[in-house]
Amino acid sequence: MTVALFGLAGTVAVVGIGLAGLIMNGQRRTDSAIAELRASIGELRERMAHLEGLLEGLRDSIAGNRAA
Repeated sequence: MTVALFGLAGTVAVVGIGLAGLIMNGQRRTDSAIAELRASIGELRERMAHLEGLLEGLRDSIAGNRAA
């Protein structure tokens, strides 16, 4: 192999390693963003369940139904 081919192979290797690092960093950020979204959705789910219970109680009190 000539010196030019060694230089080209080295350049390709450096670019490949750089791209791999960028991809891995992006993947880690995406995973942490997904984890944050899941936590937020869980909190919203709990709040909606609480509101649903309050609305059912309000509906029952307006309709005159009493809990057993």
